[in-house]
Amino acid sequence: MIRPLTRVAPIVAAATLFVLPAFAQIPVPSNAAVKAPSEYAKVSEGLFEQVTDSKIPSFSVAVIRGREIIWEEAIGWADREKKLGATPNTLYGVASVSKSITASTALALQAQGKLKLSDSVTRHLGKTWINDPSAGKVLVSQLLDHTSGIPHLFQYQFQDLDRAGSVRNELMRDHGFLTAEPGSRFTYTNLGYDVIAKVIEKAGRGSFQDVVSRTLFKPIGMSQTTLNAWVGGDGAARGYDGDGKPLNFALRLEPDGGAGF
Repeated sequence: MIRPLTRVAPIVAAATLFVLPAFAQIPVPSNAAVKAPSEYAKVSEGLFEQVTDSKIPSFSVAVIRGREIIWEEAIGWADREKKLGATPNTLYGVASVSKSITASTALALQAQGKLKLSDSVTRHLGKTWINDPSAGKVLVSQLLDHTSGIPHLFQYQFQDLDRAGSVRNELMRDHGFLTAEPGSRFTYTNLGYDVIAKVIEKAGRGSFQDVVSRTLFKPIGMSQTTLNAWVGGDGAARGYDGDGKPLNFALRLEPDGGAGF
C-alpha cells in the first residue's frame, strides 16, 4: 500500500553517494545562490564537516519558508577527480524516488482518461508482455504498489543506452515470470516499474521520457529534472562506489524506477 507522507522536512537536500578517500587538504568549495541565514549556521557547518571528512562528496541544499527560498547552496564536489565544485544547478541521481515520478505520471494519465489503475496490463501491452499464464490478472495498480507478483531485479546496468529499452522488453517477454498470485503480497520490484513505464508509453503515445516530460515536468515547472541523464555527465554529479572509485556506467536500465536526476 502506498501511504501519503505525514511530515515534510524543512530542508531538501541531495547528495552524491558513497564513501570517498581523504581529500581534506583541498578547501571545500561552496556556491550559494542564497546564503544561509544565521539560524542555519550550525547546519551549514555540519555539512562542510561532512564533506571535509570525506564522508559525503557534496550536498545541494534548499530551504523554503512559505513561498520564499531563504537558503540555496551547494557544498562540496560534483566531481572530485576533476575538482569540479557542485552548484545549486548540479543534477543528482535520486534513485528510487524516480518511482514516485513514474507513479505520478500514471495518475496524471488516469486523470486525462488515457488509462485506469484498474486496467489489466494486457489491455495496454497485449497477452505476451510476460511469459506467465497469469499475465492477464496483473493490474496497473498492482504494478504501482508492488503487489503484481513480479520479482525484483537489482543492479542491472548498461553502457549502451540505445539498447537499454529493447533489452528491458526482451527480459520481460522471454524470461519474466510471477512469483506470487497478483494482488496477494508485497514484493518490492524495479522490474514492475519497467512494465508500468511501457504502459505509460502506450497510453501516452510516446517515449517514457517524452510522456513524463509533457504530462508532469512541464506543467509544474520542473525544468531541471530528467530521466535521461547519466552519472558524471554534463551538469550531473559523479557517483562513487564503496571503495571511493568513480562510477562510470552510463544509465541504469530502469529510468522509470531508479535513474531520475
